[in-house]
Amino acid sequence: MAFLRRLFTLTTFACLSGLVGVGVGFLFAPAKGSDTRAWVASLVNQHSPSVQEGMRKAGESVDTAVDYVASQVDAITDGN
Repeated sequence: MAFLRRLFTLTTFACLSGLVGVGVGFLFAPAKGSDTRAWVASLVNQHSPSVQEGMRKAGESVDTAVDYVASQVDAITDGN
């Protein structure tokens, strides 16, 4: 359980760090705001299907992991 907690903490920290980096990058971007917004919009339009598919697969993986942990907990608690 401690391993999962550390993994979750590390993943959360990495995601937040990445978001801060993106935010700082936008603040110091050399292009005009309208150009930057158009560029971001094109990236979103281009990559949104693959991101949505990845999020769907990640959700399924989490569901599988939760079911596995629940079955293990049930097996241990039923034995006592």
